[in-house]
Amino acid sequence: MREPHALIALAAALLACGDNTAPDPTPLPCADDCGAFACDGREGVCFRACATAAQCAPAHDCAGETCVGTECITGSDACAPYACVAGDCATDCAAGPCTTGFYCRGDNTCVPNCTHRGDPLCAGYVCELGSGECEPLCDATTPCAAGYACSGTLCVVDTTAPACASGCGAYACVTALDRCATHCVEDADCATGATCTAGACG
Repeated sequence: MREPHALIALAAALLACGDNTAPDPTPLPCADDCGAFACDGREGVCFRACATAAQCAPAHDCAGETCVGTECITGSDACAPYACVAGDCATDCAAGPCTTGFYCRGDNTCVPNCTHRGDPLCAGYVCELGSGECEPLCDATTPCAAGYACSGTLCVVDTTAPACASGCGAYACVTALDRCATHCVEDADCATGATCTAGACG
């Protein structure tokens, strides 16, 4: 018969052999932004395909080994004025077209379409009615809106225009500037009863 201390040592050895599980390693961070995918903390790299939603970023689901957003449905206006791209709302119009009623400005920002030549939305530039976009500059053939003057290629407030209180004659008062129009791009720039012809009210 074995001695009691030998039995205790044997039991301890058996327990040590049976406990071969190691604690989970600390997850490794991913150096890159994983986009729609999650970070594989075992390898420290982004998943590039998925089998379950757990391998996708939050608010994304796994569809056909690809992580897709659940924020919006492509073709919907849920992200207006920006597009829905693969289930995610875009934050600029380089990723997708603007929604109806907006156009993509040069800085990749979606801005509302203008609706008439002197639309205040264009901040002194005229509206190109065919596209609904504000002209980006002024020149000899592209005037500024009423109340503004062309300086180089920029439309700036026409500080030489008389104040509305002095009377504007055939022209309308540009109320936002409290100055008289001195030229016109549409009939609304003229006083009641006058019309805009070739940039002049009469």
